[in-house]
Amino acid sequence: MDGTLIKESLADERILDLLEIRGAEIWKAENHTADQPKYWTAIFFHAESEGFIVELSRSLKDSWYVDLSDRAHKVLVFRNKVIRYLPGDAAGKRRAEEYCRSIGVPESQIDWND
Repeated sequence: MDGTLIKESLADERILDLLEIRGAEIWKAENHTADQPKYWTAIFFHAESEGFIVELSRSLKDSWYVDLSDRAHKVLVFRNKVIRYLPGDAAGKRRAEEYCRSIGVPESQIDWND
């Protein structure tokens, strides 16, 4: 699985030990909220273990998500929840977007690509 996570989204940084980190960047977050930092550390990674997703979901703060791809599916990982859908599946994407809204993800951050 390949993905990008925002380090500031982590409640428990030990999850980073399970990743093959392929790069990192500092982003000025134009769409951050008042309770989010202005600068985010984007970590680009690869992970082999399917169990990684479960551990990641336990490691995230509320109202954050990580956008992954497992080659076949779009995978959105939230705190204690995972949503998968096939790229191009409008109903699956809509379900993920609705869940984002229900947990308080700002509209401007509901912006992943399929």
